[in-house]
Amino acid sequence: MRHISWMPLLLVTVCSGLLASMMLVKTSVLENSSTQSVKPHTKINVGKSRTDSTSTTPNVWNEWNTGHVFNDELEYYTPEAVTFKGQGLTITASKEKMGAKNFVSGRIDEKDHPFEYGDIVAIMKLPTGTGMFPALWLRPANGGILPEIDIMENIGRDPNVIVPAYHETSGGDIFTRYYLINPNQFHTYTLIWQPHLLEWSIDGHVILKVTKNIPHQPMYATINLAIGGTWPHNPTNQTKFPQAFVIRRIIIYPDKGPSIVGNKLVKST
Repeated sequence: MRHISWMPLLLVTVCSGLLASMMLVKTSVLENSSTQSVKPHTKINVGKSRTDSTSTTPNVWNEWNTGHVFNDELEYYTPEAVTFKGQGLTITASKEKMGAKNFVSGRIDEKDHPFEYGDIVAIMKLPTGTGMFPALWLRPANGGILPEIDIMENIGRDPNVIVPAYHETSGGDIFTRYYLINPNQFHTYTLIWQPHLLEWSIDGHVILKVTKNIPHQPMYATINLAIGGTWPHNPTNQTKFPQAFVIRRIIIYPDKGPSIVGNKLVKST
């Protein structure tokens, strides 16, 4: 997730890296859902329960446990901030001291199950308030910084604006700003990734297409709720805590490799 600062009709980005020494703790599941293949871009039902860590179901989501964050962010990522509640998986941001940080939040990824080309469909409800920075994004499986595909980014001080973006290996940035009605409700975010196409849509409406310099390498998904930093700004006295980033369902349906439906691996057909 790159550092993005807005100027009038201009996007300025500053690259940030991840440390290879970042510690990943116990593996988590996103939700216990059916292993039946699900067609992308269709309505997805809410999961009913969470499978615990002793399940024989393959787990694909890793929780982060670290205070080393980027973009001048203020959070400490802790596994306890990632829970499964009635509406879906919830990443909770709280005003709580942890290490040298004054806020805690959550971040998960499926780094152990990268894919190359395919579709991602996620039904999510975003937090609001200055300092909130929820995101769903793809990054290279080889540990590099670029390319990066931001399926959804939002800053809480501008809750109606969704920013999908493609940060190319060459350093170029392609993005748009989409005005979202009722950001505090669930919306469906979709990315189609093909050898000659990247296509983003929200609730079935195509909002951005890229047809050049498409990435041709395995990538993996990350979901996180950052707090503060140069782009989203830091929380103010008016920012309410705790804040919740709710993921009702996510489907990763790769063209190469098994599908990931909720927490289960499904053979592609």
